[in-house]
Amino acid sequence: EGLVNGRLTARPSRRYAAAKLALRPTADGVIRGYEGIEAVERMFGHHIVGSHLPAVGSRTMPIEAGYHANAWMIVRHPDYDEPRKILTAIGEMVTVHAG
Repeated sequence: EGLVNGRLTARPSRRYAAAKLALRPTADGVIRGYEGIEAVERMFGHHIVGSHLPAVGSRTMPIEAGYHANAWMIVRHPDYDEPRKILTAIGEMVTVHAG
């Protein structure tokens, strides 16, 4: 069950809904730090199934580079409406400081 030689061997589960949030830096330049990550991990860590938080000192990427260019998080939840609520809270709690 899962992927074998790049082919799906079982039907995908519909037990979870998932969503992704791009966390845009406060400015272009260099990432200076993150605010709110610890609180988000405490509150929603069990729902976060993927994330990318570039290291402090990394150059920011332009918005044209797409969703994967800077910081992002993916959450999943059995209730279809909950990922949106969780990502809204994360977007309000997390700041990617750059400049």
